[in-house]
Amino acid sequence: MKFISRMIYLILMKITYLKAKYIIANSNDTKDDLVKNKIVNENKIKVIVNPVLPLEYKDLLKMDCSHKWLNNKELKVILSVGRLHKQKDFPFLIECFSEVIKHDKLARLVIVGEGDEKEYLLSLIKDLNLNDFIDIVNFQSN
Repeated sequence: MKFISRMIYLILMKITYLKAKYIIANSNDTKDDLVKNKIVNENKIKVIVNPVLPLEYKDLLKMDCSHKWLNNKELKVILSVGRLHKQKDFPFLIECFSEVIKHDKLARLVIVGEGDEKEYLLSLIKDLNLNDFIDIVNFQSN
C-alpha cells in the first residue's frame, strides 16, 4: 500500500511540476531527488539554499534592537530582510502592507536591505502616505 501511495504522490508531483516554468529548491539534495525521481528536468531547477545561522546567534539574540518600533510592545512589526532589487518585488509587499494599515493602525513594516531600488521604494512609500508605517534601514550586522 505504501508503494502505491508513493507512486501516486510522485505522479501528482510530476504533473504539478510540469506546469512550472522554473522551480526553486532549498538544497542540492532536494534538486537531486526531484531529478532522480524524474519529476522534473534538471535545467528547470535553481537551488537557493536557506541561510545559515552564525555560531554566536544566541548571543546576538540577547542584544538590544536599535529600531524604535522593535522596542515598542504595542506595535505589530513585520520585518523583511533582503536585497532591494526588482527580483525581490518589495513594491508588492509595500502595496499589500498599505491594505494592512487600513485595518490595523498599530502595524509597522521594517525593511532591512540595500540595493538599486531603494529610492523607488521610498518614493512609493511616500506616494502611498505610508511614511509613518514603513521604514527602510540599511543592512545590519545583527
